[in-house]
Amino acid sequence: MTACPAISVIIPMYNAEKYIGECLESLLLQTFQDFEVIVVDDCSTDKSVEIVQSYVPKFDGRLKLTKTEKNSGGGGYVPRNIGLILSRGKYVFFLDADDFILLSGLETLYEAAEKFDADVTYISAHYSLDRPNEVKILAEKNLEDKPIFIADDTDKIVREYLSNKWFSHAPWSVFVKRDFLIENRILFPEKIYGSGDIIWNLHIRCLSKRFLRIPNPVYFRRRYDPEAVTKKRRPPAEQIYHSGRALALWLKALSELSNKLDFLKKNSDCVYDLFKMEVGWILNSLREYRKQMNDRKIYEILYRELAKENNSTDWMMPFFFAFINEERKFNEINSLEQLQRYFTARLDIQLIETDAGDFQILSVSDNTAKLEKPDWFQKDGIGYVIQSYAGKMEIVAKATSSGKLILKLKGMDVRDPANKIKRIPYWIDYTKLLVNEQVIFDTLTPAWHDKPYQYNMNVTAGDEIKIQVEWITHAQFTKTISNVSDNSFTCPAVSVIIPLYNYEKYIGECLENLLAQTLKNFEVIVVDDCSTDKSVEIVQSYIPKFGGRLRLVKMKKNSGNAAEPRNRGFSFSRGEYIYFLDADDVITPTALEEMYTLAKDYAADVVYCEKYFMSKGIGQAFKENVYPADSKIQQPPFVDKPTLETNDLAERVDKWLKKNYWMMVSLDKKRFAD
Repeated sequence: MTACPAISVIIPMYNAEKYIGECLESLLLQTFQDFEVIVVDDCSTDKSVEIVQSYVPKFDGRLKLTKTEKNSGGGGYVPRNIGLILSRGKYVFFLDADDFILLSGLETLYEAAEKFDADVTYISAHYSLDRPNEVKILAEKNLEDKPIFIADDTDKIVREYLSNKWFSHAPWSVFVKRDFLIENRILFPEKIYGSGDIIWNLHIRCLSKRFLRIPNPVYFRRRYDPEAVTKKRRPPAEQIYHSGRALALWLKALSELSNKLDFLKKNSDCVYDLFKMEVGWILNSLREYRKQMNDRKIYEILYRELAKENNSTDWMMPFFFAFINEERKFNEINSLEQLQRYFTARLDIQLIETDAGDFQILSVSDNTAKLEKPDWFQKDGIGYVIQSYAGKMEIVAKATSSGKLILKLKGMDVRDPANKIKRIPYWIDYTKLLVNEQVIFDTLTPAWHDKPYQYNMNVTAGDEIKIQVEWITHAQFTKTISNVSDNSFTCPAVSVIIPLYNYEKYIGECLENLLAQTLKNFEVIVVDDCSTDKSVEIVQSYIPKFGGRLRLVKMKKNSGNAAEPRNRGFSFSRGEYIYFLDADDVITPTALEEMYTLAKDYAADVVYCEKYFMSKGIGQAFKENVYPADSKIQQPPFVDKPTLETNDLAERVDKWLKKNYWMMVSLDKKRFAD
C-alpha cells in the first residue's frame, strides 16, 4: 500500500495465543476496511507469533508484525510506542490482544471523529466480559445518549476529567488523531509496569483542543483471564519501586503541563486535584504490599531508588509517605496543616562539658519554635531540643564551660497513632547547615529521627556559637506544586547546559561569566561526567550564588564524550531555548540576552553565531582575536547583520555543503531540539 490508511490499529501482544485469533478476526470482519494493523510482539514465548503470521495473507498487506528487542516487562507501553512510530493512519486506535471490537466499531469511531474533526474521540461505554459467554455494558453515570463535543475549552475538559465523568484511563477508550499525538509528543512512559495509561491520558485531556465523547459501546474488554500481564504479581520490592516511579513520572508530567498551559497556571486548585488523583491510585496499589513489608523497608526502597534518580521527587517523597502513615486516602485529608509535623525539623544541641559551667541558648530566630531542656538530655551533659516548622532557623548559643558541642539534625519523632510507644520512621530533607558562618553542607541531606546528621566541634568557655540551618517544608511544596504562576516555577527563557569533566582550572570563570549575564531569566545545568579533580566542589560552591538557578547533575559513569552529558542535561532542562556551553569557555556578558531577543524577534528555532572569540588564556580580553571561523571549515559569504535564513531546505543544505555554515552548538528552541 502506498496511500496512507484512514486508521492504524495498534495491538501490543505478549503470550496471547488464546485470544489473538479472535482479536484479528474481529478486524477482518469490520464494515470499514480502510485501516492497517500493526501487531507489536513483546517477545512472546507461546504460539502468538505463529498465529499472527498465519493471518498476514488474509489482510492483503494491511497487517504488519514487528517485535520489541527484549520483553518490556508489562504494561504494553513500549510496544504501543513502537506501533505509533510505525503507524501511517490519520487516526490511531489501540486494541489489546485479548480483546476485540464490534464489527461496526471502526466505522462508528471514524465517522464520529470526521464529523466533528475531533483530536480525540472518547468512548464512554464498553462491553465487559467478566466471565466466558457473559457480557454486560459498563457506562458512565448519567451518560447522555448523544455525542458531546468540547472545542477550545481546556477548563471544561480537565474539570470533567477530575469529576470522573470520564472513568476509563485505558488507551483503548480513545480514538485519536495521529498528528495530534506526534505534534504534542504524546508517548507512553516506559520502564514502569503500571499507571502509564494515566500519565498518557493526562496529556490527552490537557492538550486536546477538540474533544468528543460518544456513548456507543464498540469495545469488548476481557476481564477474566488470570494469566493477563496486568494481573501478574511481582515481588513487593519491585512493585513498590515501580509504583513510586510512576508517581514521579506523573508529577514530572504535571509539572511540565502546569508550566505550559495557561489554564493550569491560573487554576492551581486543578493542579492540586490532579496531584491528589494520582496519589490515590498509587496508595491503593501499595496498601497490600504493606502487609508483606514494613514501612521502613518501603521508605528505603523508594528513597534510595527514586530520590537519587530525579531530584524533583525530593519535595514529593515526604507527602507520599505521610499519606501512607496516616492510613487514609489522599482525598480524605482536608487540610495540609495536618501534615505539618512531618516537616518539622528537630535539632538536638548538647555540650559535654570538661569543667563546671553552663550552656545557654541565647536566641532562636523562629519565635514559634518549641525549645525544651528535658531532664533526660542532661544525663551526659547540658542539652536542648528545638523543633521548628519554619524551613530555616538561626540559633545563637553560648558556652560558659569548655567541652565538646554535639549538634544533631533529625526528623520528627512521630508516634504511631495506634501504639504511642512505637515510632513511625521519618526524616527531614535538610538543605543547608552553617556553623559560625562556615558552610558544613549546602546540598540535600536527609536525616532520619533515628539516623540523625551529626556535627561535632570543640568549644571553650565564653564562645558564642551561631548555627544556621535550612530544610524543605510543606510551604515550599505547595509553592512548587500549587502556585504554578509563581516566577520560581515558570519556565526560564534559556537553559544553559554545561558538560563537565576535569575543568577545575576554568569552570569557575565559566560560571562567573554566567552570573554577569544581563539576561537573568535562565537556568544552568552542569552535568559532571565523573570528574576526578576539584571541578564538582567548585560548582557546588557556586550553587548559592545562583539563587536556585544552578543545578548539578552527575553521570553514573564516565561517558568519554560531551554528547551524553549534553543529552542528560537536556532531559532536565525547562527553558524555552537551549544553549550548550563548554566548561572551559565563556560568552560575552550580553550574549544570552542578545540571542534570546533575536530568537523572539525573528521567531527563530535556531540562533547561529558565525563569529567567535579566541582566548589566549584565563583572564585574557575578549577582543584579543576575533574569528569569523577557521577558513578551512567555513567559507564566505558572511553576514554583517542578523539575517533570517531561507525556509528552502535545499538551499540551506547547499550552503552547508559549500561550508557557508559551521554549526557547532547554538541557541536552539527546546521544542525544536526535541
